[in-house]
Amino acid sequence: MIKFNKKQVLKSVKTTTKTFLYKLKPEVKKITFNNSLNLPIINLSVKIIKSIGFINAYISRKKDK
Repeated sequence: MIKFNKKQVLKSVKTTTKTFLYKLKPEVKKITFNNSLNLPIINLSVKIIKSIGFINAYISRKKDK
């Protein structure tokens, strides 16, 4: 059985999340500008970005401990 180091796992999750956010930003901008009348899509994109920010904050707090 493979045992993972907690710091390595947190670092990989944080890196994956940042990569996902970086790739997501242009797509979110395209969706919001192309469908400016479709408000649920804008609200969804804001919720996605806020949730990713929460994940990054949670990971950084865990890392400090």
